[in-house]
Amino acid sequence: MKLAASLVATACASHYRGGTYQITPNATLVDIVTTHTWRHDAGGFSPSCQQSDVTNAVSSGVVASAKCEVQSGGTCDGDQLRYTALYVEDYDYCYGDGTTTIKRPAGPYVFGWTSCCWVALTTDNGSYKSGGSMIQKATVNDLTNTSPSFKLPPVWMIMSGCDGAKIDLAPTDADGDKIKCRWATSSEGGGAYQDGSWPSLTLDQDNCIVTYNGSQDRTQTGVKGIALMIEDFDAQGNVRSSIPVQFLGQVWTPSTNSRSFTGYPDFFGGPEAEEHVDNFPVRGRRSTPSYCSAVPEYVNPTPADGHVISTTGSVTFTLAAKSDNGAITSFAYQPPAGMLCTTVNGQGQITCNWTLNSAQMQVASHSFCYDATDARGLKTQRQCLTIEPVMSAPITNISEMSTAVLDGSGKNGFTANDGKNYGCAGRGNFNAFSQKAGVTIKTDPADVAFNA
Repeated sequence: MKLAASLVATACASHYRGGTYQITPNATLVDIVTTHTWRHDAGGFSPSCQQSDVTNAVSSGVVASAKCEVQSGGTCDGDQLRYTALYVEDYDYCYGDGTTTIKRPAGPYVFGWTSCCWVALTTDNGSYKSGGSMIQKATVNDLTNTSPSFKLPPVWMIMSGCDGAKIDLAPTDADGDKIKCRWATSSEGGGAYQDGSWPSLTLDQDNCIVTYNGSQDRTQTGVKGIALMIEDFDAQGNVRSSIPVQFLGQVWTPSTNSRSFTGYPDFFGGPEAEEHVDNFPVRGRRSTPSYCSAVPEYVNPTPADGHVISTTGSVTFTLAAKSDNGAITSFAYQPPAGMLCTTVNGQGQITCNWTLNSAQMQVASHSFCYDATDARGLKTQRQCLTIEPVMSAPITNISEMSTAVLDGSGKNGFTANDGKNYGCAGRGNFNAFSQKAGVTIKTDPADVAFNA
């Protein structure tokens, strides 16, 4: 079944970096978290995404108009997609999450959008490949299912000629379902479809790990599209949901003659690049370059990859790395909403702090992924940790529930106290068994609702 296309005003050549969804249903609604990565000066912020937008949790303008279609026929709720800036890399991209809520569809459905165009891409033999269309659509076959969760890598910096570079999506599943990844088809991945242009890229489907083998890549620079579908399965092996995972791999060659880093190549040809043919340098097979084994490494007190942090409401942790190439100059990371990290200090460290709101405390786990960059632009492998909220005590009644959930963080700032002694039927703090203070006011929908 085809998803209806939607025109996206901000989406044009050189702007899109990737995206994904995370879908959580309840009895009547579906929450869809959309992760977006756009060029920093064309991602819905004016004139560009800034650190102040991250610090102040500023929301973007509309970056896509999603459609929803029931698989058996008919429509469901679409939405205009925005995102809150969580991280900005000034030279390249703005990264963030947005949440949209739709009515639960009548049956299995497809949610997403299409537009033009992916950035110009480079094949492993050094030839130009047109970016083609962007397609971001999720398929939900089981209306009760929560889709897999992971932190989307905004871009993947790949050193040319190095074998065994990996990026691990490290997915988890709240339902405990089996998870696998596969390459997207042309109708699922658009211009990033793996059509044989990138034999240097392989996929471990069971563990959702993409590996780059530089000895099979004749280019020394350029951009590779990575379009996957991450799927979870029921006990009978049926696909419950199929979620797009799209990002870019950017191949570059570090300088072996200088310890100073002047920046990565301009992969995209300027802020408003049009698609054109580039003459990418190519090479034959060669021995493994020395820089492949010269990457920075993590040091204490950095948590181990896959580490789990339990919290009753707030989290603080430190990341640190060292390099023989000079100082650690920065960390790139994909945080949950509200987490802020310091800039790197002279010891190659940053400290991240996060106070979870009540809604975040109700989520089973949150992922945080990161890597470090040194003075020559070389990066550590990407690592991820998991943050798991732990409630201090179980909620046993509606009064405790209202106090925990209605904390003023919602759209209209409603708190539990705003509902206290409301109308004739709503007495006390949502006390369903108290005596009414009179006859229910039938013209007041809230009082009628309390009575029900």
